[in-house]
Amino acid sequence: MPTEISGATGVNKVQTDAIEHLDLPSGSVLQVVRGTTSTNVAVTSNTPVSIGLSATITPKATSSKILIMFGVAGLVTDSTADRGFALAVLRGSTSLQQAGSDYADGYLYMPASTSAQQYMSRSSGDYLDSPNTTSSTTYSIYGSTYSSRSVDLN
Repeated sequence: MPTEISGATGVNKVQTDAIEHLDLPSGSVLQVVRGTTSTNVAVTSNTPVSIGLSATITPKATSSKILIMFGVAGLVTDSTADRGFALAVLRGSTSLQQAGSDYADGYLYMPASTSAQQYMSRSSGDYLDSPNTTSSTTYSIYGSTYSSRSVDLN
């Protein structure tokens, strides 16, 4: 049920869950959205593929900035050499941050394992986007591997 406040204080209307006018300083955070997944994805391509990590947000204004922060773990369990993975940020189907084609282009190197060892590496990153829309927008993380080797990403 809406509550209306009127009077000399200058407050004309306050409604539950509905702020009609707001004057926040530049840089204020209006929304926080979190996406998670606990599914392991075996990535075997140097072409980026979805790893199932995404979040959807609706910008308040066309001038809104969206900060995407992500973290992904990679696991090697066999003895094949030259393992590594890279991550890319996509807005819808548009790539904002490309995964690389070699170690110098953003791959996190992971050494080969032996029968008694597993190697796990974690990669994190961020990207500040200016989507120029007030429509619902989905951001996704894609992964690729160095030399099309297999890495489990989560």
